[in-house]
Formats: sequence, C-alpha cells, structure tokens
Amino acid sequence: MVFAFMLILGMLMFNYIEGWSYLDSLYFSVVTMTTVGYGDLTPTHSLSKIIVMIYAVSGISFFLYFVSVIAEHFIRESQQRFQKGAMGLTRMVRRFPYPRSKLVKEVNEIIGD
Repeated sequence: MVFAFMLILGMLMFNYIEGWSYLDSLYFSVVTMTTVGYGDLTPTHSLSKIIVMIYAVSGISFFLYFVSVIAEHFIRESQQRFQKGAMGLTRMVRRFPYPRSKLVKEVNEIIGD
C-alpha cells in the first residue's frame, strides 16, 4: 500500500514540476525506486532534484520493505511445507517394520555412507 502511494506521489510530483506525462513520471518513479536508473529521464529543476534525492532514499527503503514482506511470506510457506514433509517422513519411519538399526544400515548402504 505504501509502495503504491509512493509511486503515485512520485508520478504526480514529477508530472507537475517537470511537466512530464503521467506515464513518463510513473516510469521515472519506478526506475528511481528500483535503483535501475536508466538516465533517459533526468530532473532539470532544482526543486525536483532535491525531491528526487529524498524520494530515492525513502522510495528505495519502502521498495526493499515491500520485497522483504513478499520474501518472508514465501519463506514461511516453504518452512511449513518442509515441516509437514519432515513430520510425514518421521511417521513413515516409525511405522516401518524393520528394526531401526537395520533400517539405518540399509539406508547408509544405498546412499553410500
């Protein structure tokens, strides 16, 4: 939500100050916030240069936070799947008819330990 707000704010500011189209202003905002910085659009007014400095530092921070929230979701989901799989494997080994020492020996022979 904050990320979208920052993009819209940047789009409106650069449209007003630099006179760029909404698309160019949004493009510049995205390129600045993602640290790509192609250099095809550059601010020409002193006020917009000051705004870009503040916008870049704060925008990059919000962008990184946005990416970290998404990454945290995928990591948590992956950990839950791993834990479910490990619990299933543990239950399967407990039900296995062989004595555990014999099972471990056979598994080690198969994997070459």
